[in-house]
This record gives sequence, C-alpha cells and structure tokens, in this order.
Amino acid sequence: MRRYDIDLSPTDHADVDQSHEQASKKYPVLLEYEGNWVVHDYLRTYLKNSAQKAKKDQQQTDKEQEAAAKGKGRGVYTPGSSVALILLWTQVAN
Repeated sequence: MRRYDIDLSPTDHADVDQSHEQASKKYPVLLEYEGNWVVHDYLRTYLKNSAQKAKKDQQQTDKEQEAAAKGKGRGVYTPGSSVALILLWTQVAN
C-alpha cells in the first residue's frame, strides 16, 4: 500500500485503495508498477482537474446570476433599454 502525500481521512484511504484494486483487476499491467503509483497519480490529476473545473463553472454561474440580478445579460428585459423605447414608440405611433 502506498502512503499518500495528500491529507486523506481513513475512509478516503480505503476508497483510494479500492480504486487501485479495481483498476489493477481491469488492467493487470498496472501490477507491474510498485506501490500503485500510476493509479495514484492518475487519480490525483483527475481529482485536481475536476475540482478546478467545478470551481470555474461555479464562478461562471455566480457571474451570470450577478448579471441577471443587475438586469444585464442575455434575454433580460430592462425597462430602460433601447428595445423597450422602440416598442413604446411603435405603439404610440400606431
């Protein structure tokens, strides 16, 4: 069993060890690498990238919600917009 260079709870260690076992069963070539370092490094990279993507997606969602709250953004109608003025003018003209 490999000691991890990241802080994991005992449950997380068990989950990672289980992932190593499952990967080794599916891909026996992984057993040739001492300490399952290949699976460990892959999991670390995958989790890091997943966390970064989730953070980026959350920041984008926050920006969109902030823009909507300010009345800016796609498809948001604001009474002072030029579209509202054009619609009002066409109604008055008719």
